Amino acid sequence: MFNSPKFAEFLDARGVPGEIVAMIVARMSMLNSTIGEDRANLGPGYRIGHSFFVPPDDFIYDPGWYRRIIETEIYPLLEEYWFDDPDKAMDWQANLLNGAP
Repeated sequence: MFNSPKFAEFLDARGVPGEIVAMIVARMSMLNSTIGEDRANLGPGYRIGHSFFVPPDDFIYDPGWYRRIIETEIYPLLEEYWFDDPDKAMDWQANLLNGAP
């Protein structure tokens, strides 16, 4: 659902800036591609869904929102996925956070 126009519209309606929406879509799509191609350990069934980035109705955007999701929800999941390759998980965290507020 990351590439769905409805996902972008939903985030826009919640006040998430367009550049952050574009960052989420691009970076999570790349990550999911890598996860899907990792047939030795993971595969398509392990791709990360958009629900991590769906804020509640009373959401008020703040610049640290994206960073918090990556650090507290996505990165721990990547650590589990690549427990035997912690450098890969750390590299992906760095890729996801590069230039993020």
